Amino acid sequence: MQAADVRSETVDGGGGEAGARAAAAAGVSGARIALTVLLLAVVAAVVLRSAWLSEDAFITFRVLDNFANGYGLRWNVAERVQPYTHPLWLLALLALHALSGELFLTALALGLATTLLAAALVALRVARASGGMLLALAVMVGSKAYVDYSTSGLENPLTHLLLAGALAAHYAGPGRAPALALCAGLAVLNRMDAVLLVAPLLACMALEQPALRSAKVLLAGFAPFLLWELFALTYYGFPFPNSAYAKLRTGLERTVLVEQGLYYLWSSLRIDPLTPAAIVAGLLVLLHTRSRRDVFPVLGMLAYLVYVVGIGGDFMSGRFLTAPLLLGCGLLARLELRPAAALPACAVALALSLAAPLSPLRAGRDYEGDPFRQMDARQIADERAYYYKYTGLLRVGREGGWPNHPWMWDGVRGRESGFRVLPVSHVGFYGYAAGPSLHVVDLLGLSDPLLARLSPRTDRPWRIGHFERALPKGYLETVADPAGRNHIEDPQVAALYESLRLVTRADLFAAGRWAAIWRLNLASP
Repeated sequence: MQAADVRSETVDGGGGEAGARAAAAAGVSGARIALTVLLLAVVAAVVLRSAWLSEDAFITFRVLDNFANGYGLRWNVAERVQPYTHPLWLLALLALHALSGELFLTALALGLATTLLAAALVALRVARASGGMLLALAVMVGSKAYVDYSTSGLENPLTHLLLAGALAAHYAGPGRAPALALCAGLAVLNRMDAVLLVAPLLACMALEQPALRSAKVLLAGFAPFLLWELFALTYYGFPFPNSAYAKLRTGLERTVLVEQGLYYLWSSLRIDPLTPAAIVAGLLVLLHTRSRRDVFPVLGMLAYLVYVVGIGGDFMSGRFLTAPLLLGCGLLARLELRPAAALPACAVALALSLAAPLSPLRAGRDYEGDPFRQMDARQIADERAYYYKYTGLLRVGREGGWPNHPWMWDGVRGRESGFRVLPVSHVGFYGYAAGPSLHVVDLLGLSDPLLARLSPRTDRPWRIGHFERALPKGYLETVADPAGRNHIEDPQVAALYESLRLVTRADLFAAGRWAAIWRLNLASP
């Protein structure tokens, strides 16, 4: 590899900004580009072999299907509710769906494309040398969590791309502040909790230029997010997704959530040792480089990991670790290594990957039979291992349709049952198959505005992110009543429903609607 390919960093505590700008001006060597193309082909092959769709992705698909049929961005056509947590991902799927006319392959293609673009940015715009680039991409291709959620139909790959863009702008120096602010703003639009990952990078930007310029750049970069918030408040009546309100009401003590969150990290280490090991390695890069500029991605990783532990983690193993892993890969890419020097570290990374029970480097495997085999003692699931049988790209046609999951057929039967309203606790496949004519009451509250604001049941075992609500007496009759009569027996719940009905079902500028929006937002957790 050419000696010029190894960039030097001045030991001035400033992160080698002058060296980075000089390297950017000089361009990237042809050999480096050729190696990157080869590695991207490997990434594409591994991701395609593991490509799948999660059941949760079909929650978004139902909204997109309703939009395509002229009902607007709604879960149930009768009310305006935002059940999805990823507005930017939804808008990207909406645009591509308008061109392709289908959702399954479109979602998989978008995941693959954004994954490859993220890897290319890390390789050509973040990495300082070919060795660091090789190590970063070896981690990406070996991480079970990263590969699993490079497709899945969820927003992870778009978050990865935007974080890679933010890192590239961060390391390019103050001159790329507008690009950094835009990538950060779009990452927050893609998923709000990404603000913890990008806030330190934005703080670094603010420290490097006058306050007024920083404010202008931030305002421009976050303009798409602010416009979405204005739309969400106007259309849905709330600035946050409905699922956020449902998941805030856990009924659990903070210590219980923290214990569950720590177990989430342990669960990932057990079935996917490379992912947490690479995150720790990324954090430790700072001890080697001692670069002031490296401090800020490390702070973003730490803030996000504390948040993940604090909320109890997730029920999808590894899903909430892929974004900090991307930042960790960016830090590893900053190491000044020649390819030969990076090979031992790459071998360790690949060995850790192969130690995973269902490593992405092996042939695509999945659990057969018992649907609970993929869960551990605390019901944290290897989602891809189970759903791959039904939604895996390479399984199309083998199982008599796609996805041929029992919950899809339950949804079809619900649509054909003649009922107008049915309560369900697994709403992804079911809701999508049920179609717009059936009002699906989500017992977990993720897509139901009333249940999201009621306390969860205490007589049922809980699963993180899944807190079932008891149906108020008269609620189903109220939703099904064509005359709109309120049959809810509890007067407080009945009054809450009336306020929510005004916000989610009345005309956008109906009398009293904005007063109800004000009251409910002040009262919401």
